[in-house]
Amino acid sequence: MLPNLIIIGAMKSGTTSLHYYLGLHPQIFMSKPKELNFFNLEFNWPKGVQWYESHFLDKTKIRGESSTSYTKYPTFKGVAERMYSILPEIKIIYLIRDPIERIISEYTHNFSQGRENRTFTDSLKNIENNHYVNCSKYYAQLEQYLKFYSISNILIITAYDLMNNRVKTLKKIFRFLHVQEAFYCNDYLKVFHKSIEKKRINTMGLFLKSVQHKISPEFKKIIKLILPSSLLQNYNNLTSSKINAPALSASIKKELTDHLRNDVEQLRQLTGYSFSDWYL
Repeated sequence: MLPNLIIIGAMKSGTTSLHYYLGLHPQIFMSKPKELNFFNLEFNWPKGVQWYESHFLDKTKIRGESSTSYTKYPTFKGVAERMYSILPEIKIIYLIRDPIERIISEYTHNFSQGRENRTFTDSLKNIENNHYVNCSKYYAQLEQYLKFYSISNILIITAYDLMNNRVKTLKKIFRFLHVQEAFYCNDYLKVFHKSIEKKRINTMGLFLKSVQHKISPEFKKIIKLILPSSLLQNYNNLTSSKINAPALSASIKKELTDHLRNDVEQLRQLTGYSFSDWYL
């Protein structure tokens, strides 16, 4: 019962939404939690295949997971090779967005979560060997997989299409996965019930945020122990420090554009997409 679908990224491109949408389809099971990070040697690879398989007990036609760490080369190396060694026939989806917007979004996310303390400018000083920039070099990331997988096994989707042409894009994905295409249009009731649950979770999270300054550190620890995972994630998101996205100066925009141009051009040739809505 291993997966036969993996969404490999990119981070801050809408993988959480896509994971959720696909999980609504009766012929598709998406893992819980979303990001298993199994093929990262630094994360869960040492736990073994049985640990990985234990997350896919549902006997549906398509079983999938979504781990954005799978397209963070060279921070994490050997991911595609390890994946191929176990899942040589896997279907792969790569969800991408404007590479410069993605860099800004990841930086903002990391800063708000306390994982980044540099200014945006400082975080991009070493642009030739930069984690944020490398994760936005989509063709370079895909090259790691094309050493092992045929391009026919890989579907590349843009975040713009998922957001603005959702039904059409999902039907394209369903065709790629050989599941019923018409499902999504007929399943608004399930989406509606899910949105009601999300509102309930948001309401509880906002309440916790409004009173958190009155709660002792000891009691905050208790809250995190007793809250269900859905509420805990919401509580963590709402109570973390938030910042506005950094402004993109003309000089940084030019430097990023010049550096990423060749990668985007190779991606255009591979996919046939124009990416006309991107900075580049």
